[in-house]
This record gives sequence, structure tokens and C-alpha cells, in this order.
Amino acid sequence: MPEGPSIVILKEELAAFKNKQIIELSGNAKIEIQRLANLKIKEFKS
Repeated sequence: MPEGPSIVILKEELAAFKNKQIIELSGNAKIEIQRLANLKIKEFKS
């Protein structure tokens, strides 16, 4: 499990993707990730 400072660094690195549209995704998750396609990223929280 990541610790505090690394989460803050990750959040700062991801800031470039704020307000971008999700055009492609892959991976595994407990939710159906395909429902995220074509949505906009509003914000990242830590």
C-alpha cells in the first residue's frame, strides 16, 4: 500500500490529465470499467 508522500507526488503527476476525456482504458477492477469510457476527469483526490 502506498504511503502519504508518494500519493501526493502521484496526484501532482496526474494533474496534467484533469479535464481530459477518457478515450481508452484497460485492466481489471471490481467495477465495469468500460462505463468510464468517454467521460471527463474532473479531479484527483488523495
